[in-house]
Amino acid sequence: MEIYSSPLYNWSAMDERAGLEGRIARIEGTLSQMDKRLNHVETEIGGLRGEINSLRSEINERFARMESGINGRFARIESEIRSNFRWIIGLMMTMWVTIILTIIFRT
Repeated sequence: MEIYSSPLYNWSAMDERAGLEGRIARIEGTLSQMDKRLNHVETEIGGLRGEINSLRSEINERFARMESGINGRFARIESEIRSNFRWIIGLMMTMWVTIILTIIFRT
């Protein structure tokens, strides 16, 4: 009795197993590719996070410089306003004293 024509040996089951193994191998290959791609995507995302963090720190530094410049300008403006206010008060006091002295000595 030949093995090929034996009713105990099921060629269709063997073909199904070979087909199933081929499908599983194909799925494993696809999963392997997906794993590699996901690892690549994770690496790229990590690089992007690093770039975003460096840009964020650069922007924070720029804002800090701008803030210090603006604070310096406001400080100069405040000192000029105080100085001008003192001059105005001094001139007003001088004018009042002059007016009062004029009124006192005229009479």
